[in-house]
Amino acid sequence: MSPVAILRRRCPRCRRGKIFAGVLRMHARCPECDLGYFPEPGYYLGAIYFSYALSILIGAPFAIGLFLAGLTYWQAIAGTGALFCLLWLPIFQYSRVLWLHFDNALTG
Repeated sequence: MSPVAILRRRCPRCRRGKIFAGVLRMHARCPECDLGYFPEPGYYLGAIYFSYALSILIGAPFAIGLFLAGLTYWQAIAGTGALFCLLWLPIFQYSRVLWLHFDNALTG
């Protein structure tokens, strides 16, 4: 798994082709190496684990920081919810990219 390819949201095989064709729409296949991004129905169900991990890694320190800065518990939770209103799209995209790279690393 290449961290640069993950950050740039590139194909796990060739590391050049873009995975996303738009904000929410993914390419069906890599434009460079023709790797299929949808091998079977329900393939991206595993991306839920990466989405959860990213949310915890981002949200927990942010909520704790807000709480330690003097906000009440519920204000810190509301602030973290507001953060996730802004971050849902990158978390969605990167969870799918991470799942593709993880699966490609395991299965080749």
